[in-house]
Amino acid sequence: MGEARTTKEEIVQLLKVKGEHTVADLAEALEITEMAIRRHLSKLEKDELIYSKMVRQHVGRPTYLYGLSQKGEDTFPKEYKQFAIDMLEDLARMGDEKMLRHVLQARTKRMEEQLQKRISNQSNLAYKVQEVAAMQERNGYMVQIKRDGEHSFIFEKQNCPLKEIAERFPQVCEDEKDMYKRLFADANVKTLANMCVGDCNCSYQIKEKK
Repeated sequence: MGEARTTKEEIVQLLKVKGEHTVADLAEALEITEMAIRRHLSKLEKDELIYSKMVRQHVGRPTYLYGLSQKGEDTFPKEYKQFAIDMLEDLARMGDEKMLRHVLQARTKRMEEQLQKRISNQSNLAYKVQEVAAMQERNGYMVQIKRDGEHSFIFEKQNCPLKEIAERFPQVCEDEKDMYKRLFADANVKTLANMCVGDCNCSYQIKEKK
């Protein structure tokens, strides 16, 4: 999406990053009226980019939550996903587990080498985290970095170009976590969230070793 996003694009971006929202939540976040939000949601739902579901309240009328549909997810980068999925499933059907693992690890190794070049001469953890985040942002991961104490960071990926592949082949997630452990060898890396199990992002805690 371009630098000057439309309101509909802002809604899609917000649902991608933060997960399901009510009309009131969206109106507050985007600082426009609920009537305007409903108009945009109606168009997005008609285009099948979002879904809605009714949630009953303890008191008062039911409310509706809006979230990003699979079609909406597909508007974000996905790295020729169907071709890759078909190829990997063919390998799995042929029973060639060794080759399947090699293909997945080779992809992670290429990414790691690319990232390692940017941080190989650096010892400052904060700098390395920011550099890796910037590179992964360009790779389509929509990365956000949050401070989690003086020597700790939360590394959040709001989009995963390989999500559908990772859902079928969980090794992708394990390999990527191992990659971050090697890139940040002077830190402890802990998985906090994973989109493949229903979380709204993939996130890691990266905490400097004492």
